[in-house]
Amino acid sequence: MTSKKELRALVEKLNVHAHYPVDIEYARFNGGYQLRYADTGHNLTNRMPAREMRQYLLGALDWLTPGT
Repeated sequence: MTSKKELRALVEKLNVHAHYPVDIEYARFNGGYQLRYADTGHNLTNRMPAREMRQYLLGALDWLTPGT
């Protein structure tokens, strides 16, 4: 089971390599987690369950840090 703490840790790792800082937002009644730009608040992803967001973040980290 994926936790909020694990997702926040993945976002922190993503922010080390990303050009723009991102933040994760959770809304229980609106469908789950959503990535957004930290400075402007514009949405990067649609809302998705925790398990799907974990896979999305792992894929983004693989794309930004190839070979590590």
